[in-house]
Amino acid sequence: MKRILLALMMTAALSACEKGEKGDPGNANVIGTNAATYYPSDWIQTTSGTWLLDIAAPDITQDVVDYGLVMVYIKANANTWTALPATIDGTEILFSISPATITVEMNNSTPVGALTFRAVIVPSNARKANPGVNWYNYEEVKKLQGIREVSLTAGAIKG
Repeated sequence: MKRILLALMMTAALSACEKGEKGDPGNANVIGTNAATYYPSDWIQTTSGTWLLDIAAPDITQDVVDYGLVMVYIKANANTWTALPATIDGTEILFSISPATITVEMNNSTPVGALTFRAVIVPSNARKANPGVNWYNYEEVKKLQGIREVSLTAGAIKG
């Protein structure tokens, strides 16, 4: 009898609890950029011969730099987005991030013709909420629901 009474009291106590607001889905804060095309005149050559392209990305915060993830993709051909770093036709293409900026680096070649990039900015909470996503595969990443799209623009190279 005591067990039944205890079970009834616990049921009453649990049913009296109010539910909180439903949280955002884990990928709601993932930001996908548009495809942006850059031309040779957008790149700056360093004294070491490396070519740099600074891309303004205001959604990259210090928290994203420290705990999140940024993936940059280059359109390698008409139908394929390739994750950086990559070597394409002998040209090594890398990237680095800092708050509000993506810097693309090209080694072993001079930028010739238009190159198209896009990025995905993943805050730490969204990265943890999507552990099974292959972030190197853009086709898989774009299947995430609720990705907010923003524009990329070439930024000034910092001295």
